[in-house]
Amino acid sequence: MVASASLALAVGSAAQDTPSLTRVAELIRSGQVEQAVRMADRLSEAAPADPRPRTLKGVALAALGRTEEALGVYASALTLAPDYLPALQGAAELEMRLGRAQAAGRLERIVRLQPENRTAHAMLGVIAYRARDCARALEHFARGEAVVVGDAEALRQRAECRFSLGRFDQAAEDFRRLLAEPKANPATRYNLGLALYEAGRADEAVTELAALVDSADPPDIETLSLLADAQHAALDSPGALATLQRAIGSHPRAERLYLQLAELCIEHGAYDLGVEIVDIGEQNIPASHRILTMRGILLAELGRYDEAETAFAGAAEADSDTQSAAVGLSLTLQKTGRMDESLEVLRQRVAARPDDAVAHFFYSQALIKQGVEPGSPGFREALEGLLLAAERLPGESSPRIELGKLYLRAEQPDRAIAVLEKAAQLAPDDRQATYNLMIALRRVGRADEAAALAVRMRQQLERAQEQEIQRNRYRLVRSGQLQP
Repeated sequence: MVASASLALAVGSAAQDTPSLTRVAELIRSGQVEQAVRMADRLSEAAPADPRPRTLKGVALAALGRTEEALGVYASALTLAPDYLPALQGAAELEMRLGRAQAAGRLERIVRLQPENRTAHAMLGVIAYRARDCARALEHFARGEAVVVGDAEALRQRAECRFSLGRFDQAAEDFRRLLAEPKANPATRYNLGLALYEAGRADEAVTELAALVDSADPPDIETLSLLADAQHAALDSPGALATLQRAIGSHPRAERLYLQLAELCIEHGAYDLGVEIVDIGEQNIPASHRILTMRGILLAELGRYDEAETAFAGAAEADSDTQSAAVGLSLTLQKTGRMDESLEVLRQRVAARPDDAVAHFFYSQALIKQGVEPGSPGFREALEGLLLAAERLPGESSPRIELGKLYLRAEQPDRAIAVLEKAAQLAPDDRQATYNLMIALRRVGRADEAAALAVRMRQQLERAQEQEIQRNRYRLVRSGQLQP
């Protein structure tokens, strides 16, 4: 990025008063690099305290591919003048190319001397990206914007950093720029589709991913799966169904596709169709604990509890580490009124795996359903389980909602407010979080805040009704004979 800039700076102040330096630069530009090296040596002998001849020699040696020698000459120039920009830039460029740690120090010195040096900032952004420090990388990329947008590799790194930090709209903008490059990597369109999907721009994501599917022969499973998710988010359930059926046809042993299609069936209440789908999946992927667990969930929704229990037991046998089978079996037992058995399944899970936050959450819920009272051992056990779940699952709202409810029952509204406010931040549209927070605020006399939450609840209910109408627009039905 900086070799030509170093050459220009090295002779810039000498062009008027030292023609010999100008001549060295001309020799380098004209390709007479060996001659330039010899002339630079003679100038250094004549003026040993002047960093400029040594810097020009470094540029010439770099042009000859003699990188280590060039670095040594730049270092000697910087010994004479530590803040001499051409030598700093030349050394930084070579050290960057070699992946050496010294480059960062050189570049930091450059931006202290020239705070608006966009090239140096762009290079520091690359270094921060390589160190997986995306927040710092984006700070430098922003100050080196003009350089970044003209360099495909730096632009790709900025896009990845923006995506990793949840700046999906900005990441999509960068991926779209990369896609316009003459030799754009096809994976860039997938990344663009993913960024648009994560940004909530499902319709645009469908457009990009559908184009990628149409251009591939055959399309890969990742693209098909994401396209189905985007179509579903864009309220195109028939499109999502067709995409998943096509994907299963091409990848009959891809477990996730059966699960994805079954989840679509659950959302639309097509439980019988879902069972047929997972049965095909079980034939193609025997002993899949995930497919067996999904089968149990679907059968439980149909009220076929004995079969559901068998499916969950099979899932646990296929993989004893799976938590979903234990949880599913427990919930099925609850639906058949076998609460003691349900608790025992979860109690064994928690005892065997004390760090399983999900098992603690469902065990606490089961204890609460059993009717524990504040101050009782069961109440304390449920409280401790929810506290562990909230700590181990920092991005989940459900443990905090249940914890808030327990604090309200224990007449501890201040504690309830603390956890419910966090739950409402994690899940702004969750009506349980909003309702219980409203109750807690009323109990401590914060009536105005509670009234504002009542308004939010009405808005949440309206949005939920609209979403339900959209979901029910399509009914998934079996068309033709399903084949394994």
